[in-house]
Amino acid sequence: MAQQQRPQKTDFTERHALAIVNQTLGTFAYELDDGSRDGMCDALLALLDSGTPVAALEITLNADEAHAEMLDRLNRIDAKVLNGLACGWMVRYRSGARVAGTRREELRKVLIDLETRGVGRLDIEPEWPEDYDPMTGLVKASFLEDTAVLRRLGVEAVKAVGHGYNIAGKIFSTSIATGVGRADADPIPGYVNSYLLTKQGQNKVAKLQQSGLPPQRHLFVWVDGRHVPIWIVLREGWLPQRDPELPKAIDNLWLASPMASTALRWTRGVGWFTSRIPESRAPQGSDLA
Repeated sequence: MAQQQRPQKTDFTERHALAIVNQTLGTFAYELDDGSRDGMCDALLALLDSGTPVAALEITLNADEAHAEMLDRLNRIDAKVLNGLACGWMVRYRSGARVAGTRREELRKVLIDLETRGVGRLDIEPEWPEDYDPMTGLVKASFLEDTAVLRRLGVEAVKAVGHGYNIAGKIFSTSIATGVGRADADPIPGYVNSYLLTKQGQNKVAKLQQSGLPPQRHLFVWVDGRHVPIWIVLREGWLPQRDPELPKAIDNLWLASPMASTALRWTRGVGWFTSRIPESRAPQGSDLA
């Protein structure tokens, strides 16, 4: 009979995934990946009532690493006021853009120049009447020059958001999410298949393949907030009509998001169904960054 192990060394994503899976299956973790040997699964699970080993579990966060690194840098550098500016500025970056070092100084000079010329907003795509020459109806040459600089800096749009000593030089950075929200669950199988082609996904499959005795092999994927079509499906509880193309090493798949209180679960031979995530156990987006 397997003995329960306290999950003391797991990170936030693993603890909460374990809580969700254990509550749903009526299991506990009797072994956790502590690095003591190669190829260990994140958790081996046994039934609460009998202690019978029943499942191997791998847990992962499918996040854009370049985007996460960019956000981490922005969180640190946005706290510093940029000298020479009269306004505060909203700055929207392209995902994965380089934002620190000389790029920050270049951005400061661009914003000072815009203020000097009385330009309070600029998007890399022409959106406003002032972006066009009223005589010719064509995009102004100055707009093309300005946006070329923004593109080089990885910036998609800037906008002045206030004037005065209490906001001057403050930068409020944002970055847009990927994908367009849909009213169906069709993106789910493709999302899963694409993840399994990544190096991280292939590593998870290999560990489950080598897990040995437990009859069930589960992969739990946290979806970060940038994958808009996916977390909308999870939030709404929609069920995909197609199965994902999973290797034999995976017979149970879980998808969950910090943006949703419903998880999707797929079981081989059964298909898709939903599981509720208790609010006390659903992580926040900042925990998954």
